[in-house]
Amino acid sequence: MPLLHRRLFAGLVLSLAVCASGVAAGEAEPFVSEARELPSGGDTLRGTLLVPAGNKPTPVVLFLPGSGPMDRDGNAASLPGKGNPTRQMAEDLARQGVASLRFDKRGIGQSKMAAKPDTLRFETYIDDAVAWGEMLRKDPRFSSLTIVGHSEGSLIGMPAVRKLKAEGYVSLAGSSLPAKDILMRQFAGAGLAEADLKAMRNAFEQVERGEPASGYVPAYAMLFHPDVQGYMRSWMAYDPTVEIAKLKQPILVIQGTNDFQTVVDDARRLAAASKSAKLVLIENMTHFLKVEPSPDRMVQVASYTDPKLHVPAQLVSEIATYAKARDKAR
Repeated sequence: MPLLHRRLFAGLVLSLAVCASGVAAGEAEPFVSEARELPSGGDTLRGTLLVPAGNKPTPVVLFLPGSGPMDRDGNAASLPGKGNPTRQMAEDLARQGVASLRFDKRGIGQSKMAAKPDTLRFETYIDDAVAWGEMLRKDPRFSSLTIVGHSEGSLIGMPAVRKLKAEGYVSLAGSSLPAKDILMRQFAGAGLAEADLKAMRNAFEQVERGEPASGYVPAYAMLFHPDVQGYMRSWMAYDPTVEIAKLKQPILVIQGTNDFQTVVDDARRLAAASKSAKLVLIENMTHFLKVEPSPDRMVQVASYTDPKLHVPAQLVSEIATYAKARDKAR
């Protein structure tokens, strides 16, 4: 991914800024791992499909990554170390009889060449999700499809679910605010002066109108580079509470109580926007889906990349139970 684009979305990730399960050493895992490729406009996206052992059709989960340079295992290239939260969820789900597909986001890992910042739009990520979902739909091994969108992937998943007519949708640490308001909340949290906040909001409104941005705080100039304004404008057009209200299927909204990037109020607003939504709060879970009781932001960020920490068993259990229940809906 070009350096500018990486810096932009790495900044968004950070400024938005347990009991392990498994099998005994030497024991064979009860699932098969398969490499998957998705051709896309002359580029190729790559991911990993985990399928539980056996011949019985199973529900399948499609994981959609969050903002920033995220790989298929849930690691951000902007952070040191690998906490592997998405890989942990996928493997734990497979042990509970649920298949899953996770993939490297455009510009990252084995999908590194599939990103062009000047043409990238929010709809590009929606189209990617739909294309992966269509691939899974064609596989006779799968009995139903559930989309699990983490962070920014929560919003990406909402229109994708409608296009795919997926049986299930899970919002995982998703924001309830449009992009402009997410960013303004971050700037306020970072302590920007009132005059600077006003200048930043004015610059975002200029981007929304398709005008050149001006007057913004120089430290955030990367957000207004011409190469990324098209993406920013397309992202700002989506309101999560409006999009989730369009969904007809049962919805699961999951949020950690110790997440400083998206908060419990976000989850409550998302759940309140849909009559079919169930809200689940997981005690002390952070934005990167690890349990960390400390409210200190630096401690939490350190937990993001700690491979010794495992995703909460409750998180996996909630998703597995929900995905299995979707079989009846197909």
